[in-house]
Amino acid sequence: MIGKKVMQARAEDILTKMPGYKVKKEEIEFHDIQVSGDWASEWGLEHQVVQPPDGKEPIEARGGIALVLHREANGQWRIKQEMWNAAAQQ
Repeated sequence: MIGKKVMQARAEDILTKMPGYKVKKEEIEFHDIQVSGDWASEWGLEHQVVQPPDGKEPIEARGGIALVLHREANGQWRIKQEMWNAAAQQ
């Protein structure tokens, strides 16, 4: 997906298909931040708990994230690339 409008449309599409679901926990523990000039990268381990509607059992998910960031001319860091993957179910 490229562009804010595309990403926003995708997120809204997912939300319309999941009415009543609520994120109860979202934790990301980042590791190994590397900076080289105006570029940086980091990876993290993610843990999420989502509560479905109607008292169903919570959905627990774990996975990984990797980010590539760039420092803009104004000094602000922006995400240029992002990758997520799900951890194997145990």
